[in-house]
Amino acid sequence: MPSADSSERSGIVLYSDSYITFNYEVAGEGRPILIIHGNGPDHRMMRGCMEPLFLPQDRYRRIYVDLPGMGKSPAPDWITSSDDMLRAVEMMIEALIPGERFILIGQSYGGYLVRGLMRNYAGLIDGVFLLCPCVIAEPSQRELPPHQVMECDAELLKELSAADREEFTSIAVVQNRRIWERYSREIIRGLQLADEDFMQRVRADGGYAFSFAVDALPPFDKPSLILTGRQDSMTGFKDAWKLLDTYTHATFAVLDRAGHNLHLEQEGHLGVMAREWLDRVGLVT
Repeated sequence: MPSADSSERSGIVLYSDSYITFNYEVAGEGRPILIIHGNGPDHRMMRGCMEPLFLPQDRYRRIYVDLPGMGKSPAPDWITSSDDMLRAVEMMIEALIPGERFILIGQSYGGYLVRGLMRNYAGLIDGVFLLCPCVIAEPSQRELPPHQVMECDAELLKELSAADREEFTSIAVVQNRRIWERYSREIIRGLQLADEDFMQRVRADGGYAFSFAVDALPPFDKPSLILTGRQDSMTGFKDAWKLLDTYTHATFAVLDRAGHNLHLEQEGHLGVMAREWLDRVGLVT
């Protein structure tokens, strides 16, 4: 493991060198897949939705990272914008899979970072999966549907604390016990570790958008998958349609009864479509 200082236990690793320190978890062996969560949670969110999809015979090394300022990755002072955050992810690539071909999965803000990685790494990337991606950084410029609840367990909501109820109902389209238990375990626990001041600093002064035109990059012709939720009131689905001109071999889907928690609310459809995407990626040589 290339590291100036690292400790490993049960697949969980803390990497540290002179420039960056970050936490990540590895599962499996084989072709590397870098998996990037959204703004606020940590790697457990993506591990929870992706690991059940892999089979024992799959030869993929799944690398689940905690972005700086989230999970157990500290927030360095030099990160003040999404450009800096992108550079931090590039440092992760240079530390963990230098010069290797790899696959990318990104959810929400992680999907925005994946698109940014195309600028310097497109030639090494064999496939991309964008899950409820942030397409337009500035929320006021996004085309968003209103928040709509498709299923609600009123008895469950009565059991939750006021804070948990507000957090859950503000985003969940399907509000039942199964979704809540996973949301609590895989997302809220990560949110509780996030450095709120740091994340606000990244958003300040227009720094949340890249300084370069990410969609003006050359078309990407490797297998891609773009999944969006019909009721996603955070990043929406209409803006993502525009990505098809860039990702020329992308399967694109808008799933009903799914919001920004598509991976929880439509896990069956996600699994089928992600496996089909992996089959296509497997053909890339």
